[in-house]
Order: sequence, then C-alpha cells, then structure tokens
Amino acid sequence: MKFLRQQKVFSSITNRKSESVEKYLFILFSLLNLLPLFLVKYTSSLDGPQHLYVSRVIGELWRSNELFEQFFKINDIIVGNWVGHFLLSVYHLFLPGWLAEKFLLATYLIGIAFSFRYLVISINNKSSFISFLIFPFSYTVLYHLGYYNYCFATAVMLFAFGYWLKIENKLNISKFFIFLLLLVLLYLSHFFVFVFFGASLVFYMLISFLSILLDKKNKKDLIRLNVKKIVFLVFASSASLILAYKYWISFSGYSAYLKLPFDELIINLYDIRSLIGFHTKIEGAENNMLFLLLCFLFIFAVVDRIVKRKNSKSNQDGSLFRYFNKNDFWLLLTFAFLALYLIVPDRLSAGNISNRLSILLFLFFITWLSAQKYPYLISFLTITIIIIYSINTRAYQHKSLDRASKAIAELKEIQEFIVPNSIVYSFNYMPSWRQLHFQYYACVDKPILNAAGPECNGNFPLIWNLEKRPAVYLGTTNLKNFCNYCSSTDVTLPKKTIEYVIIWGATNFHSIDKNDKVKVVLKNNYEKIHTSLLKRAELYKLKY
Repeated sequence: MKFLRQQKVFSSITNRKSESVEKYLFILFSLLNLLPLFLVKYTSSLDGPQHLYVSRVIGELWRSNELFEQFFKINDIIVGNWVGHFLLSVYHLFLPGWLAEKFLLATYLIGIAFSFRYLVISINNKSSFISFLIFPFSYTVLYHLGYYNYCFATAVMLFAFGYWLKIENKLNISKFFIFLLLLVLLYLSHFFVFVFFGASLVFYMLISFLSILLDKKNKKDLIRLNVKKIVFLVFASSASLILAYKYWISFSGYSAYLKLPFDELIINLYDIRSLIGFHTKIEGAENNMLFLLLCFLFIFAVVDRIVKRKNSKSNQDGSLFRYFNKNDFWLLLTFAFLALYLIVPDRLSAGNISNRLSILLFLFFITWLSAQKYPYLISFLTITIIIIYSINTRAYQHKSLDRASKAIAELKEIQEFIVPNSIVYSFNYMPSWRQLHFQYYACVDKPILNAAGPECNGNFPLIWNLEKRPAVYLGTTNLKNFCNYCSSTDVTLPKKTIEYVIIWGATNFHSIDKNDKVKVVLKNNYEKIHTSLLKRAELYKLKY
C-alpha cells in the first residue's frame, strides 16, 4: 500500500511538471508562430489592401473629414463583418497601415492559439501537447486571402465553445451576460461562423439530451437541468439572433452556383487545401505529411481505446456504447462538417465555402485529438512533425510574401507624391489575381480618397453615401464610363474631378492599343509625374 501511495504521488508530481512544461512551451510556440508575420515589412493578401483602405476611410469619418463624408458613410445595419474592420481602424488611428495590419494579424494568431487551448482545457480540465496542432491550422488559406473577419470569428467561436463547457452546469446572471456578449461578438466577427456555431451548439444540446434519455439514473434531474440550459441559451442568444436576422434580410452576395467535383473535394482534404496559401503542389506535399499525422493520431486513439475498454474489468457493458465517451461529440461534429463539406456548393451566397467548412472540420477534429491521451513518445513525435512542417511551409511562403512586399513598396513610393485630401482613381493591369487590389496600398497612410471605393456594398461596415456622393469625372469624362458604381450621373449633384490617376502594372498598360479609352483620357487630361523604381507603378496628375 505504501508503495502504491508513493507511485501515486510520483505520478501526480510528474503530471504537474508535464503540464507546466506544456504551458510554457505553448507560450513559446505562440510567439514563434508570429515570426513569419514580422519577417517581411508589408503583409500581402488578396483582400488585405481593401481592408486597410476601408480602415483609413472609417478613421477619416471618425475625424469628420468632409471630403470623405461626401462619398462614404457607416452602414446603418449592424453587419456581421465588423470586428476585423473595427480593430484595424483603431490600430490605424495611431499606427501606419503596414504596422496596423501586423497588429491585427498578431491579435488573431495569438487569439486563435489560446482560444483553442482554452477549449481543450474546458473539455479535458487540462491541455496536452497534441493541442500544438493549432499552430499549423492558424495560417489558413483565408488568412492568406485576407478574409480577416472569418479568421477572427473562428477564434471567438473556439473561445465561446470553451466558455459554454465551463459554465453549462453552473449558470447564473453574470455568466448569462458574458455569454450574451460573446455571441454578439461572434456575430459581429462573421455571420457564417455565427450560424455554424449556433448549429453546432444545438447539435451539442441534442446529443446531451439523448445521453440523458439513455441514462437510467437521475433522469428527471438531468432533464430539468437541460431545460434550464435551453432557456438560458434562448435568452442569451436573443440579441445576436435579432442582429443576424436584420442582416440576413438585407444580405446580398454572389448569385453564381459552383459545386466542386467529389474527387476534387477528397483530394483537397488529403492536401488540406484550406491551408495552402500560394502553391498547391509544394505546400500540398507538406500538408500530406500533416494529414498522415492526423490519421495516425486518430487510429492510435481508436485502437488504444478499444483495447483498454475490452480489457477493463470496471466496464463490462456488452453494448457498443462502452467504447464512447462525452468527448466524442467533437468527432461527431467533425463528421457533421465533413458531410456539409461534401454536400454544400463552393459558391452560393458567398465564395470559398468548401475551404471555410474544411477549416472548421479540421479545427473540430484536432479538438477531439487533443482531448485524447497519448504516450509522451507520440506527443514528442507530433511536436517534431509540427516544427518540421512549420519551418518548411513558412519558408516557402516567405518567398512569395517577400516578392509581394517589394511590390507594395513600389506603391508606397507613389503615395509620397499625392497631396492629402486629393481624389484619386486607380487602374490595375497586373495579371496576378493576388494583386487585384494592391493599388489601394497607395492610399492607406494619408487622407487620400480613392473613388473606386472597395467593399462599399450593404454587407460591409462602409457604404456609399448615395445622397451626397458627387458626380465624379476622369478628366472631362464621367467615371461611370470606367466604373459603373463609382460615380453618380445626377447633374444636380456637385461635380468632382479625379486629381491623380494610379497605374499599377505599367508595362502591361503601355503594351495595349494607343486608342484605349484610358490612354486617351490620360493623354488629354493628365501628365505623368512619377514612375516607381521598378517601373511597375506610375502616377499621373491632372493638368490645370
């Protein structure tokens, strides 16, 4: 007996030391995970430049800049895309654009890592080294595309799930208001993730209720507790549901329908396409190693549980239920999102739906894996593979990010020659779809109004001020001839003329027909005042 007590004490000390090592190692990994963000000056993405410019405009509206108030206003509808824009706008008030964006992304990377760890602790009362899998899954394709609101929403969702698990059996008024605020924050982060979370929480409550019905002990008390939880959730979600309903009835998105072939969806799972930022073949090969690691961890956990339950003297239930426990909800949720991933079109009311669902199914899958018990040797193997994977993948991605950073630097040159509170218009002739919105980088660190006005439809925080927006002219030609939504044709409204024109992709621009309408307008009304060092960006100024 004395020996057994000594063994128990030794095991307890070992576990505490292991938990302490895991905690500090997790903090170290979280900091190292920020390194790729700070190894280049300008962080590029598809939609990132639009978000940066919008944050500048929101800042100018907060400052009551009359020029910007003529063109833009804050959306009257509280849309489900506010958090990323709001945080970026706040950071941008006192930081240059490139640093504001880094602060935003660092907030996300730290947020998703610790939200995931919080969820795992809420499930298991402790974290594990397997939870380090969150680091590869923090740099998703949506991160590289600049879908920052969706990224933030995943972090809030993980934390909200963790908080619910912490409080579900000890509900009170203070927890009610905290959870209510969490749900509002989740809605404000991203509407889709809010809906996915709500559906997942309903699924969780259904599984809980079914487990009560199958349990012969304390059935009445457990049903009463579940009813209390449902009432709590209904009232706590009321504010966010009202906001979501108002947003939904005003929603406008893609009308195109696109369903990916089944075999492509399966290949994308194996390649973990939702983590590929730049090159499918190169990054996909690294992701295959990560996918095989996940499969190995899954098979080990399943086999280990079957062996232990079969040999357990304390569990002689002959039914299949003896092989399951409450943590398997996360595996069920993984399969539910896998079904959605295979069924739901890639484009419906929005695009990239397959990647959005893939991210969530993998997050729930690694949640289940992190809730299982593994020998230290397997934990060590997992961390080793995560390190190798991260170094290889981030090193490759760095090359692409570095090239893009140099391109952005060219546009920053252009910005220096534009007078504050001027109206500009930009034309993009770059063939790369990744640089579709790069020209906005020339307008983010000064009060420069770009008449193109990105993300100004009803689904975003910033919209056109249609009652005041002037009729805008490019030289003597109404801008409607170049951009059908960038100008008013109402002759009773004031007239504004574009003072500067930005050409991004100058080499391609000069190779087109000399009678092109943009070339004709520039020749007749503007003069070139600057060409960037690498000759890809040009700035033209209105002739007076």
